[in-house]
Amino acid sequence: MVTELLGLARRLERRRHDLSGGEKQRVGIGRALLAAPRLLPSAFLALAAFAILNLLLARTIFAWLERWLARRRTREILGILFLLVIIGIQFIGPLMGLYGNHRAKRDVPVPPFATELLPAERALPPGLAAETIARAEQGHFGVALGALALHCAVGGVIFWLLDMRLRAQYQGESLSESAAPAALREKARPARLGWALPGISGPVAAVVEKELRYLSRSGPMLFTLVMPVVVLLIFRLAPANAPREHNALAHHAEFAFPAGVAYALLILSNLIYNNFGADARGIQFFFLSPVRFREIVLAKNLAHAAVLGLEIFLVWIAASVMFGGPPLGIMLATLAAALFGGLVNFLGGNLMSLYAPKKYDFAVLGRQRAAGTTVLANLAVQVVVIGLAGATLVVATRYGQLWIATLIFLALAAIAFAGYTIVLRRIDALALARRESLIADLCRA
Repeated sequence: MVTELLGLARRLERRRHDLSGGEKQRVGIGRALLAAPRLLPSAFLALAAFAILNLLLARTIFAWLERWLARRRTREILGILFLLVIIGIQFIGPLMGLYGNHRAKRDVPVPPFATELLPAERALPPGLAAETIARAEQGHFGVALGALALHCAVGGVIFWLLDMRLRAQYQGESLSESAAPAALREKARPARLGWALPGISGPVAAVVEKELRYLSRSGPMLFTLVMPVVVLLIFRLAPANAPREHNALAHHAEFAFPAGVAYALLILSNLIYNNFGADARGIQFFFLSPVRFREIVLAKNLAHAAVLGLEIFLVWIAASVMFGGPPLGIMLATLAAALFGGLVNFLGGNLMSLYAPKKYDFAVLGRQRAAGTTVLANLAVQVVVIGLAGATLVVATRYGQLWIATLIFLALAAIAFAGYTIVLRRIDALALARRESLIADLCRA
């Protein structure tokens, strides 16, 4: 073993002498120490300073994140940035498939901006650590000490930021968002009127406003609602010459709009089948308010229908830009199918929201597991909807007329609307009979 290590050190020493000045810096630290043991003091100082700087930086980041996350506004900003990072990760595969083959076929030159950024990299802590070792190897000890001193100065700035945060924390800093009573009296504002929606009563409009405000303030929910457009973009970035089973939309671009609408409805079903999950203890106010329960359920359905309509519009824009505008026949058939699927999901969702509710938090990205009964009911409804839609498309394709599918979907939507109306009329009695279990499930800690 000792003989092998000595042979490896001799080979690295010969390679180090053969390398040019720029290539020497690409030799790893461990290899450099084996090839030149005299670098041990400078490498020890540089790596020790770099390790301490990393520890201070990690502790500073977490300390300031704790401070920023204590306020709602910064929580929302950081949540949006986090969701953007998650969405950006989804594009790594398509971009690698799109540009990886081109780079493998020919030697792509380094972009000019990359070479311009290299001097800036040397001013950062990793570059300063490498500069310290490289200059010490060349015998320029003054430059090496200067790079090490600059490295320590960066660490001092990070330590100062950490000290500022910890000093405020241990001196009793309050992270509460509530203002002082005097400040509240000074900032008192007149009450704002609620939304006045045409053709909708006041109580229904109030619940619609509440639902839409809940959704607009939830980063995780906005993340799930924009995913249909993101999925279409991922398919668009996939290589056009990929196999049919890997990128079906590249070979059948006219089905991009139906696929996006189906995915949007599937995601929205998580909200539809648990209408009262976000209300939690507030469900008690619904029973105390002088409003029929059917109006509350209708308002929630209208809010979800508005979100679905907005998603369909965004999917249509995305499909038109990325894959070309969908044909008129496919667009009309898709809208009729979305009407049918939405009504069926509203019907099943209203029932399951009363029989199997579960409390959840809009601000939490994970751990939003629906009840097992709700999951099974949702799956059964989706199987029925997809089965009927598939059978309708088969009939329309056989006769070569898409307008047949549109008529069939409209007829199915009329049947679903009749069932939805019947359930909505009986929702008051169902809510009254289930009020104790409903309140117990949603008020559970």
